[in-house]
Amino acid sequence: MKLKILKSTIYGILGLIFTSGGIAGLVKPNLNVSNSDSLQHIPDSDVEMHQNLIHTTMELGAAIIPIGLLLIWCAIYYKGSRLNYFFLIFFMLFASIHWYEYLQGNRDLLSPLINSIPLVLVVLLFLIHRKVGSKSDHSQPSN
Repeated sequence: MKLKILKSTIYGILGLIFTSGGIAGLVKPNLNVSNSDSLQHIPDSDVEMHQNLIHTTMELGAAIIPIGLLLIWCAIYYKGSRLNYFFLIFFMLFASIHWYEYLQGNRDLLSPLINSIPLVLVVLLFLIHRKVGSKSDHSQPSN
């Protein structure tokens, strides 16, 4: 029962973060793109690139919203869903992008560390679930 509450809490928090972040990227991409409110200060050659960046931020926001909603759904209706594997792969890819950029010198260390938190949480949930699951398998009488 405690494991279910822990999983629901973690999935719920991650779901709220990803859903609200996706909505912010979709509705207000300027919040996520630096200097986007001051297009007049950007050289003409960079305006199109900047507009493409805002467009891409909106598309990313639209893609992240369903992931957040799936996390919230799992928090409410969790029954050992196979979506856990999807989340594991998604968070691994999400974190690896930030680690790659850090290793290329394009980000501070804080960026990949923060973006690795969901991956670490999901891996910990898997490990706890395996440990608890294996204990309950051994405690049940065999037929």
